[in-house]
Amino acid sequence: MYTLIGLLDGMIHTWIAHFSALLPQYDALWPTLTPDERERAARFVDPAVGRRFAVGRGFLRRRLADLLDITPEAVQFAYGERGKPHLHAAHRSDWRFNLSHADDVLLLAGCIGHEIGADVERVRPMDNMPTVARISFSEAERRALFALPPDDQLTAFYTCWTRKEAYIKAVGDGFALPLHDFSVTLRRDEAPRLLSAVGDDVTRWTLYHVEPADGYIAAVCVANTPDTSRPTPKNENMRGGWQP
Repeated sequence: MYTLIGLLDGMIHTWIAHFSALLPQYDALWPTLTPDERERAARFVDPAVGRRFAVGRGFLRRRLADLLDITPEAVQFAYGERGKPHLHAAHRSDWRFNLSHADDVLLLAGCIGHEIGADVERVRPMDNMPTVARISFSEAERRALFALPPDDQLTAFYTCWTRKEAYIKAVGDGFALPLHDFSVTLRRDEAPRLLSAVGDDVTRWTLYHVEPADGYIAAVCVANTPDTSRPTPKNENMRGGWQP
């Protein structure tokens, strides 16, 4: 079952899916993949991981195909310098999207004309949370995290992590962007926000908090102004929900 979480701020579509629901559809989704995607799925050492990749890619193709009003097999991808996928110019479409997954949950976020990033994580105990925070969080984030009561720190850690990942993916630089060079909010009583970013204007971005399923935390980051490098066609398809 696929769920349309909602239209955030009037322009962002977010959908969730579950591998437990997608894997039984493997035989139907496999033919929608390109030869390169099938080869990539076959290269995974663990066949189960390859099957997850295949159905996840098939889910993405079906979702984008519905938005573009074409068949899943007809969806073509291109890739940025650091590997971020986007729709091929042949589609003459300015839909932007980002897909993330953790354990059983997949989160897909999309919008027209604005760069977007998404991240989902399963909340689970971490014995090495202080070490990971020291390596991956800014000084301001570490202070905010460890000032919280111990019972609140795990949720705050994943809140911070998903927001940082979503921002990185929206920017499109991957981990070439140092994690210490920007800060986000992480407390429950604070709105999702990019607080500071070396070399970037924080007002360019909006962060959203998403809870896609019990035991999971997610975030979506979207640029506030459209990217004019790929002009938006005037007849862009804006269809909403999708049924498999």
